[in-house]
Amino acid sequence: MKKYLFLFTFVILCLIFIIPHVVQAQNLVPNPSFEQYDTCPNSISQVDFVLGWSSFGNTPDYWNACSSVMNVPNTQAGFQNAFDGNAFCGIYTYSSGTTGTPNYREYIGVQLVSPLIIGQKYYVSFKINKPNNLECATNYFGALFSTVPFTETNLPPINITPQIIEPQIITDTINWTNISGAFIADSTYKYIILGNFYSDSNTDTILYNGQTDCIAYYFIDDVCVSTDSLTCNPPESINEIKIQNNVNIFPIPANDKINIGWNNANNYHADIIIYDVFGKLLIKKENIQSPYNIDISEYSNGIYFMQIRFNNKIFNKKILIEK
Repeated sequence: MKKYLFLFTFVILCLIFIIPHVVQAQNLVPNPSFEQYDTCPNSISQVDFVLGWSSFGNTPDYWNACSSVMNVPNTQAGFQNAFDGNAFCGIYTYSSGTTGTPNYREYIGVQLVSPLIIGQKYYVSFKINKPNNLECATNYFGALFSTVPFTETNLPPINITPQIIEPQIITDTINWTNISGAFIADSTYKYIILGNFYSDSNTDTILYNGQTDCIAYYFIDDVCVSTDSLTCNPPESINEIKIQNNVNIFPIPANDKINIGWNNANNYHADIIIYDVFGKLLIKKENIQSPYNIDISEYSNGIYFMQIRFNNKIFNKKILIEK
C-alpha cells in the first residue's frame, strides 16, 4: 500500500509542477526561424510563402537558401548567413526622401500558438541584422502585440508604442543583434507584429557614404515569446563563451597573412571561411587547429568577412586588408 501511495503522490506532483512548466516553457511563436514554407521564394514580397507568417503591412520579403533569386547568404541587399537554419525575412523600417515614401513601413506578423494571459509576464526576443548594401540605419525596431491582425491595406497605426522596443540605432552588418525585453500582458493578445512603429520625424537615422535619403532595411530571424526567460534568451555554454572570448585574429589591418588562434587548442578544431563583400567564397580551410596562418597576399585592399565554425557554432568576424 505504501508503494502505491508513493507512486500516486509522485504522479500528482508531476501534474502540478513538471507538466505546467513544460507547457509554459514553449515558444508561442510558430515557425520562429521561417524555415517551414509552402513555396520557395523566387521574387521579392513573398513573405506569405512562410508557413504561419504573413504581411501585416506593405510588401516584406522572404529569403531562403533554396532560392537562386532570394538566396541566403547571397542576398541582393548584402551577404548574410541566417542566425538559425537557412532562412530569414526582411522589412523596410524607413524609406523617405527623393527616392522614398514618407512614413513607409513594412511589417511581418503571425498568430501565436495560444493567446496571452492577462496578468502573465512574457519574455520576448528576436534577432535583426542590417544588410551592408543599404546606407541607412534606424532605431525603434519593436514587437507589437495585438488582438487583431493587420494587412497590406490596414497597417498598424503610426506612433504607437510597442510592448518591446529597441531605442538604439542598429548598425551591425556582420553579427545578428538580439532585441529582447519583457512585459505583463494587459489583454489576450493573439498576434505579434515586428517593425518600426514610429513616424519619420520620431525615428533617428544614420546615413553612410554621403547619402542624403534614408532607405533602411533589416533582416529578421529567431523570434520568441515565452513565459520562461531562458526559452527566449538561453545562456551560452561555458565552453562557447570561452571560445568566443578567446579567439584572436591579428594583425588588423592585415597585410600578407592573417594569424588566427584560440585557447584550448587541443580540444577545439575549426573550419575557417573567408568571403568578399559580395559573398564570394575566397578561402575555406577545414578541421584547423590553433594557431593557424592564412596567406592573403593575393587579395586586394578592402573589407572581408571571416567565419570561424566550432562544432556548428558560427562566429563572424570582419577583417580589413590594407597594404
